[in-house]
Amino acid sequence: MSEKKVSPWLSGIIDTLVGANLIKQSDIAHRNRLVVVLIDSAFETACRAYLRYKAKMTLSDAHRQRD
Repeated sequence: MSEKKVSPWLSGIIDTLVGANLIKQSDIAHRNRLVVVLIDSAFETACRAYLRYKAKMTLSDAHRQRD
C-alpha cells in the first residue's frame, strides 16, 4: 500500500482533532471551551501556512501578528 504524503497544514489539523477528541472525552472543567480554542488556533495556523506556502500569497502588515 502506497502512502500519500500529507501536507503540513493538514497534518496539523488532523493532530489537533485527535487532541481535541482526547480533551472532549476527559473530565477537565471547561473542556468544550478548550476544544474550541484549540481547533480555532489550529485552523488559523493551517490557513496561514496554506496561503503562504501553497497559494504563494504574501501577508501585508494588516495580516501580521496582532497585539
